[in-house]
Amino acid sequence: MITAYDTVVYPNLCQVQTHPDRLAVVANLFGLDPAPPERCRVLEIGCGDGSNLLPLAAAFPESSFVGIDLASTRVEAGRAAIAELGILNFEISASNILSYPLEGEGFDYIIAHGVYSWVPDAAKDRLLAICKGRLALHGIAYVSYNCLPGCHVRRMTRDIMRFHTRQVEDPVERVRQSVAVCRFVANSIEQPDAYRQLFKEQLEQIERRPSSSFIHDDLAEINDPVYFHEFAACAGRHGLQYLGEADFAEMYDYSFSDQARQILGQMEDNRLTREQYLDFVQCRRFRQTLLTHHEAAIKYPPEAAAVERFHISSQANSVVAGSADGGQPIERFANARGGALETSHPLAVRAFHRLRDRWPATVSFEELFQSTAADAGVPPALWGAKRGELMQILLEAYRVKVVDFRRTPVHCATAPSACPATSRFARWQLKRSFTVTTLRHDNLRIEDELGKRLLLLMDGTRPLADLARDMAAEPVAAAASGGISNESVANEVTKLAGLALLEA
Repeated sequence: MITAYDTVVYPNLCQVQTHPDRLAVVANLFGLDPAPPERCRVLEIGCGDGSNLLPLAAAFPESSFVGIDLASTRVEAGRAAIAELGILNFEISASNILSYPLEGEGFDYIIAHGVYSWVPDAAKDRLLAICKGRLALHGIAYVSYNCLPGCHVRRMTRDIMRFHTRQVEDPVERVRQSVAVCRFVANSIEQPDAYRQLFKEQLEQIERRPSSSFIHDDLAEINDPVYFHEFAACAGRHGLQYLGEADFAEMYDYSFSDQARQILGQMEDNRLTREQYLDFVQCRRFRQTLLTHHEAAIKYPPEAAAVERFHISSQANSVVAGSADGGQPIERFANARGGALETSHPLAVRAFHRLRDRWPATVSFEELFQSTAADAGVPPALWGAKRGELMQILLEAYRVKVVDFRRTPVHCATAPSACPATSRFARWQLKRSFTVTTLRHDNLRIEDELGKRLLLLMDGTRPLADLARDMAAEPVAAAASGGISNESVANEVTKLAGLALLEA
């Protein structure tokens, strides 16, 4: 069976929010204890060519990964990559979810990213039935989907674009015509009104997206957004319950007015109702929801005590934002993701600085607490209370995206080693594209050929001087401003270490 995904290849990348480690962290915070990411079984429904699972399989050789997808050409591409990399713990097959068995060996994590909203109702039900039937006792399922009310505007523009291109078959021309009709509507009246402003915003989003993604998402035959309460009810009929969101911060209301937060606070006893009202207020258009078995005993609100199990990282920078009553400086920690937190707590301040120094690697909570407590001169008799205080502040920092939690440590170089090495998987990727998966499971685009060549040369056998010599011999080196020197290569390698591209 030839699918649209065989004809136009969807841009397959790793999806950081689907990482079993991230799912395990959210589960731990709500009192559950799924299998550790380094020893687990993972199923991905709609895996494409396996680009999301390949780096996970390479990173966790004692775990096993299974991927299914309807597009046979993408599955064959995935199998070729698995064979070329010599990965033994990843199986991929061309399967229709309507016929995928509901019984069999259980999976600790089931991932369905970009599937639910784009398949018929029967397949939606089957997807959730698979999650129920094949999820291990303490397992976690990740299901992403377009949601309302945010997608009302998107659905309106989609209907207009699909009508305008109803007789156009060529994918490239469909994209061109879709952009043209949006531009026509947006600019049709000299005095813009609210309707045209909505179209302008949609047009800006369309123009930023890859054509292949736009074809499969907005111009797809099926694209059915749902209200959160509808999705939760459907999951409930399959014996599944709402756990939370893969992006932990999306469950909170820090950007809302005090009045809105007060009203939402009155809904704490009914999480599903509160989540739906969060969508109303935010005009949310996309969710990455985590589900678990109905029998699981979820603890709410999240437990700060779980933080002691985590490995923590942060690249937040700080500025002094004032002083507390006792004269202790208040420091504001903020990062490029928009996360910010102010604190004067002596242990927390030291902890955030230590995490920044260790970025992009992680630090276990135990190491972080003991080192900061020692630096602050905290008497051992007070360690119990201070541990609790630090865990609570770190949980708050996680809520506002100032820190990142992991169940497993991120092992990567924080500075150039004698013979720096790019991960083998990243070098394999660079032979095919300019986009790599970092050791933190993020996507990173290498913007120039020179940077790409340096990453490929760093195989762990060359000291910095040899890297500078070999880089100078590269044909692309002539275009380098300032030339290639030991110092310039060392500076570039330092930058690459900060991007989590170098093995420890």
